[in-house]
Amino acid sequence: MSCLAWSADDNYLAVVVRNGPNESYVLTYDYIMRGKNQCCEKFDYVVNEVKFTPRDNQKLVLLGEGMFGFFGIVQKKFVDMSNYQDIPNYQEARLASRGVKQTFTSVIFTPNDQIIACSESGDIFVIEIMQVVQVIDPNQLI
Repeated sequence: MSCLAWSADDNYLAVVVRNGPNESYVLTYDYIMRGKNQCCEKFDYVVNEVKFTPRDNQKLVLLGEGMFGFFGIVQKKFVDMSNYQDIPNYQEARLASRGVKQTFTSVIFTPNDQIIACSESGDIFVIEIMQVVQVIDPNQLI
């Protein structure tokens, strides 16, 4: 297991299991039903983090290499709701010249429904209503 998440209503557990360098499985369990498998899906990239959205335990955020995605759980499958593969970043040109994708590593939800995510390259993204409203250059923080 590489990471896990607990839903805000204390009913669901999500687990990420890596199977090799470019393969991850994301599983969700219904804790109330004592471990009943709610959903299991294979992704052909490394998933760095999984989090349930604070207001809906049937929606998750998955982060990884070249991946920032919102997924809903529908009929025991993950359904891609919105994908942020093209989030701009200050290091885009440098990353592209090396053939490297933006790798997202962590995400938090604020009490006023903003989403703040960070990447391996040091960029911080502030997202409101499913749109990037601010990209913070880490050099400005120093």
